[in-house]
Amino acid sequence: ASVRGKTRAPDAMSGAYRHVHAAPRVAVTAGASATTRRSCGSSRLSRAPPGTIRLDNRRPLPRHHRRALRVAAAASSGVNEALAETGGNVVNVLNKKFKVGDLREELTRRGEASDGKKAELIERLVALGPVAVESAAPKPETSSDDASREYPRGDAKPRDRDAKPRPRQRSVMSSRPAERVSGGEGIDEDGDSNFSGMEVTFLGTSSGSPSFTRNVSSYALRLTDEIWLFDCGEATQHQLMRSHLKYSKITRIFITHMHGDHIFGLPGLICALSGARAELKRVHGREPEPLHITGPPGICDYVKAAIGCSRTVLGLNLVVTELAAPGNGVAGVGAGTDADPRGFAAQTHLAADARCRMFLGERWPDNGAAAAPDFRDRDAWQRAWDGSLELPYWTVHRERAKNPGGRGGEKGAIVVRAAPLRHPVPCFGYVVDEPDQAGRLDADKCAVLGLPPGRDYQRLKNGESVRTDNGTWIHPRDVVGPDRPGRRLCLLGDTCDSVGVAPLAMGCDVLVHESTFSEAKHGEAVFKGHSTSAMAGEFARMIKARNLLLTHFSNRYGTANTRGDVPNNNGSAGDRNGSGGKHNGSGGSPKDDDVDDDDVLPEEAPDDPKAAAAAESSLVEGLVREASRAKGDSRVVAASDFFSFNVQRREDFDEFDRAKGNREAVVEGPAVEPWLEDPGDARRRIDAELNKAPMGGMGARGGGYGGGYGGDRFGDSYGGDRRGSTGGPRGGGGGRGQYQRGGG
Repeated sequence: ASVRGKTRAPDAMSGAYRHVHAAPRVAVTAGASATTRRSCGSSRLSRAPPGTIRLDNRRPLPRHHRRALRVAAAASSGVNEALAETGGNVVNVLNKKFKVGDLREELTRRGEASDGKKAELIERLVALGPVAVESAAPKPETSSDDASREYPRGDAKPRDRDAKPRPRQRSVMSSRPAERVSGGEGIDEDGDSNFSGMEVTFLGTSSGSPSFTRNVSSYALRLTDEIWLFDCGEATQHQLMRSHLKYSKITRIFITHMHGDHIFGLPGLICALSGARAELKRVHGREPEPLHITGPPGICDYVKAAIGCSRTVLGLNLVVTELAAPGNGVAGVGAGTDADPRGFAAQTHLAADARCRMFLGERWPDNGAAAAPDFRDRDAWQRAWDGSLELPYWTVHRERAKNPGGRGGEKGAIVVRAAPLRHPVPCFGYVVDEPDQAGRLDADKCAVLGLPPGRDYQRLKNGESVRTDNGTWIHPRDVVGPDRPGRRLCLLGDTCDSVGVAPLAMGCDVLVHESTFSEAKHGEAVFKGHSTSAMAGEFARMIKARNLLLTHFSNRYGTANTRGDVPNNNGSAGDRNGSGGKHNGSGGSPKDDDVDDDDVLPEEAPDDPKAAAAAESSLVEGLVREASRAKGDSRVVAASDFFSFNVQRREDFDEFDRAKGNREAVVEGPAVEPWLEDPGDARRRIDAELNKAPMGGMGARGGGYGGGYGGDRFGDSYGGDRRGSTGGPRGGGGGRGQYQRGGG
């Protein structure tokens, strides 16, 4: 049979289709007669020995594929089946059931002439009769030498259709996220409502390491015109692409602490945002908005090292702020009008590169308090509960009133504050406050009073009185309803004690709290600096939180824990030591163990994903029940990846809103933005430092930790080897400005 161009072979022989598809001409002479060979022409291909399928300038197909072609040529043809099963009515069946193309295709398979009208084709097929279907023999076993001769290097091995299909490789990208688990219908109705200006979307809800259903920590706060990201674990970019969020709208990133599962995705995201903003400038000619990153001590060094070592060329201004607490009693710039001018110079963000694209600096506490006590200092944390120890807090961001984003009014705009949490490394929780909003305008009443729709409506909402055309004065109290309560969100990092953030978070509408362990693991949770679900519920009840969203679940409550040495997967029974945990339950020393159950990566995917997901949901339901009992109501949700919770705007004040207290002093302060060094001054300073200390001098303020470009400990180390120019082979750690000059 001659097959030209891209005529497709039968489906049943698709294993050999790759060989036939590319051949310009194929001759099949499997037992064909002389008449058949003459009808195929007199080319050299038609003179191939019987039983051979040859290709132009190609090797013969293997024997088992030649058999597959012969079997498929007969078995896949409906015409051949009709010839075999039909008796005397064969002519009528072929005429009614098959088209001319089907008949010609069958004749072509058999190597016969396929020209003529339909009646002639049917007559020819009836004369030939059916072709006996050859049983497909099993594929002979071949040695490695035969395999190497049969499939030379560079040729793909044809697919064996009889072989068992390989199981699908399961990954985080191909797996379905875990389902959220809620404690009641009331919180579901609120969270699923339409977008009203504030929405929390979880991008990762696992602790320590990812699982097949959960990524590591990250969640986003979607506002009307921008997105704020809280923590940025690895693969956060992938999660953003899978979600409904546009990562190009991210303008601020808040880091809770420096553990890897909260920051390892930050360098890649910075580069992605930089490229997106640079392209925006190239296309539209607009200067891109800066990206603000706020985090604990060490965030400046981490970002500078990632950008510098990767030689990333930033396409936007990157402003990184460290929440430092020197303990000198000086109120930071976040205190607004109460800020101490003595600390202004030390809190100025200095350029860390010659292009003046990256600015690094500090923010001191509003109350000038010292840093939070050490994680292991129980007495100090107890004094914080008693009120005898003042913990620091920071005003990280305060928008100006009537800002372009439309979130501000006469009474200010959104404010972000931070406070310390108890964790083995410096950790923070963030509180987002929205000012109370003006009440609803009664348009019908305005029309009755003679005021048509227009700009005067907005003036009335802003608190101004307006005059109608007939001379009547309309006051806001006449047509505008009572103020509506502003919203408050409390977004926490890892913690086993949140007393530091409690005064700022009273009456919050949403509390995002970790729930790493179940209540039975209380001792282990405190030892590791984490919380149980019951601890989260108790804190929510203490601060009168309206809704509690649980996150940061241990892998022992999910499908990631597939190790065989964990008898029970519920984290509450069947532990190795039989006493309710790997530790002694009282915050003591852990047993010697090389592997932490909560951080271990899964070795293999579950055999039954649906059953594993059901088991995970059942375990997480237990955490929700524990948190609900501790909180005192059912407004609790165990978040899952890509779960979004809309923070509803309420019309009337209730007990939760009254618990927030008077927030006018918080929201009505001046705008708080980092003070950036003037680019001209920065370049002159950089040139002077390079000329003065080419091998890594002292820097502008403090010791010789970093040399060259940035000065202080934020100085760029391009020009030096981190050795100070004063005293000894390696300079000191550098001071924190003019009030601590101990380094160097």
